[in-house]
Amino acid sequence: MQRFGLSAFARRHATVLAGLVALALAGCGGGETASITSTPTISGTAASGAPLANAAITITCSDGTTKTGTADATGAYSIPVTGCPAPYVISATAQVGDVTQTLVSVLATTATGISTVNVTSLTNAIAATLASDGNPATLSANIATEKANITTSGVSDRNTALAAALAPALAAAGVTGSVDLIATQFTANRGGFDKVLDNIKVIVTPNGVSITSPGGAKTDDMGNMSGQTVTADLSAAAITINGSTNFKAGLTALPATVDDMSVADNVQAAFNSCFALAAAQRGTFGSTGQAAACAALPFASDYLNDGNTGSQEFDSYLTGSTYDGATFAKPEVIRFYSTTAGDQRALVRFALKRADGVGEWIQTVAENSTKTGGTWKVRGNQRLYRVSINGAVNREEQLETRGTGTTARAKGAYYYSGFTIGFDYGAGGAGGAVSGSSRGNGKKIAYVNVTGPGLPNNGIVLNPLLSGCDTFYAITTSSTATPASCTGFYKMQYRKATAADPENANSQSSFGSTSSPDFAATAATDATITGLQPFSAYQFKIFNVGNATTTPNLIYVERLRGRPVALGSTVGSGEVDKLTFNTGLATETKNLIDPLSSSAFAGGASFTVKWTNVAGAPAISKVQVQSRPIGGSTGTLYQDQTKVALTAASVALTNSGVAWGDMSKATASGNFNLVQLRGRDINDNEYLQNWRH
Repeated sequence: MQRFGLSAFARRHATVLAGLVALALAGCGGGETASITSTPTISGTAASGAPLANAAITITCSDGTTKTGTADATGAYSIPVTGCPAPYVISATAQVGDVTQTLVSVLATTATGISTVNVTSLTNAIAATLASDGNPATLSANIATEKANITTSGVSDRNTALAAALAPALAAAGVTGSVDLIATQFTANRGGFDKVLDNIKVIVTPNGVSITSPGGAKTDDMGNMSGQTVTADLSAAAITINGSTNFKAGLTALPATVDDMSVADNVQAAFNSCFALAAAQRGTFGSTGQAAACAALPFASDYLNDGNTGSQEFDSYLTGSTYDGATFAKPEVIRFYSTTAGDQRALVRFALKRADGVGEWIQTVAENSTKTGGTWKVRGNQRLYRVSINGAVNREEQLETRGTGTTARAKGAYYYSGFTIGFDYGAGGAGGAVSGSSRGNGKKIAYVNVTGPGLPNNGIVLNPLLSGCDTFYAITTSSTATPASCTGFYKMQYRKATAADPENANSQSSFGSTSSPDFAATAATDATITGLQPFSAYQFKIFNVGNATTTPNLIYVERLRGRPVALGSTVGSGEVDKLTFNTGLATETKNLIDPLSSSAFAGGASFTVKWTNVAGAPAISKVQVQSRPIGGSTGTLYQDQTKVALTAASVALTNSGVAWGDMSKATASGNFNLVQLRGRDINDNEYLQNWRH
């Protein structure tokens, strides 16, 4: 049972202060009274369950000045705030996998002595409801006007209401006494209050904050769900709040379920020990020549995850020198599939950071069952194929007007919002081999039908029939039709980016077009988008080659972490208007893909993309280039993509050693050049920024 007392950092400060007091008293004459003061300091823990290790901490004072520092490996920080007037906004930023996560907290009153201010997913929720636009970062960015929202009563009402909603979970975690979500000291150690943080998922959108407890509505949908009922979403274990919520009236209590989220922590330690060694020592999955630290990795011998065996999943990491010195953060347990006796399975995600700064994720399943010998091992989800679905928003900039009349693609910028839906071409041999000009030799899967909230009643169809689509199956009109383009982005909404941008008639007309199955038949309303629930279930109905029936061979269920962004019907009315996009592609690069520019790229071995990182935008983690300069849909498609460090500002793409075509020739209908900068947030929402001709 956890009782709240001084944390390690607070005890250290208390010791220092005690020493200063002793020195002050020693310097006073007998019987004299010493006037003792201490430096005002704000201290706390930055964590979202797992600590934000080594997070950059920024305290924004009400006059706009800032104080900065760095959290330690446990997320603990302590920063003096002398001369820094209240109220304060405290931000913690750290790289987690291939995203930059920022959490925000507040202190409404003047700091005296040591004031504890935690920065967690829950304080971030409080900050979101205080910000005028629902974005926690706005509190510090516009402190001059936003400080009026950070009042003692406003913070207290939110704190009290959320603590009461979490009371059953807190009690189940062994937390006794009153709890202040901002000021109660804790350690990010998987126990007590931190155990509650581990068990809830907080998703902040411009429309409000969803706080979900997946363990409160646990459902086992990991395997083939054919013939079984699937729980649509887990909203019965969720509450939604925003700036208009009446916090004095209280909130619905979240479930008392608090699972032990330490089930994969031993894997983190084992990963870090193994990857501290050079690639030559790490061996391969299950090999006899592995160093002891790597042989100790708790992998099940029958590992299978998303169609990949243990060797297919991990050998590229183990044998690649790129991963020498890679470090793994404490894993996130997304949810449990099962916690029954003799069968415990949890979906876990490991964030890693390579020595070159590139971040990645490994998402798999940890299991403790008779099949793992009654101990926790990493066994994978045992699925034959890989499926995925994420919320996505795309800001697209058309560099030159293409076409004429009602289908013109006008020069300007516009948004799409919807889902990126993936069925992996290569995992499990789904799409088969590629031999010469023949696609899909030996392919196992003919097509996939995907259904779920926000999609048409009969779902959408993915198939592998278009030349060049050798990563994921693409959206098409039917099980046998050839996709119009290599895309898994299902577009639910469209809107121009600014009032000055022209309408893109080509995109408008794509809604309801039978030739554009990647567009909804009717553009979705904002209410449809905002009504999508976290952890909503999507069924991937998988049909083998030769299956002419309407009964799929497999049904996999994938759950949405974060929903798409609502665009609004007019400029300024949507959630998208409260987001920052990375619009910093260099003019030099724009000219390279513009065939009307005198600097258009004439082809060659390497194509270099340059950009400027825009403050407040999701960090760029992947860069992609595509070009079909001649031949329309039957012409050669040149494409390459690569992961980049979140601090990178340029990268060269080599198209797997095949020289790029002459981009200056992409002027005819059906030809195009495109550069994409891609980022994501901690809830797997994708932010795509495209420039195209």
